[in-house]
Amino acid sequence: MHHAPLPVFEALLKAGGGSAARQRTRGGRLPIHTAAYHGSAPIVAALHEAYPEGAMLRDADGCL
Repeated sequence: MHHAPLPVFEALLKAGGGSAARQRTRGGRLPIHTAAYHGSAPIVAALHEAYPEGAMLRDADGCL
């Protein structure tokens, strides 16, 4: 799987005021859940910095 370069991702996240980190999918997943599932540690770190509370929220399946 290919990921956007971290600086590009961070610029997009910043441009949206960090709100992208809070958007849930229909399955209740936050972007941090998806990034963790796909093993993208730098993206997980950027999302955690933008929305630390997201790491404590469960998705619709009850997963952190």
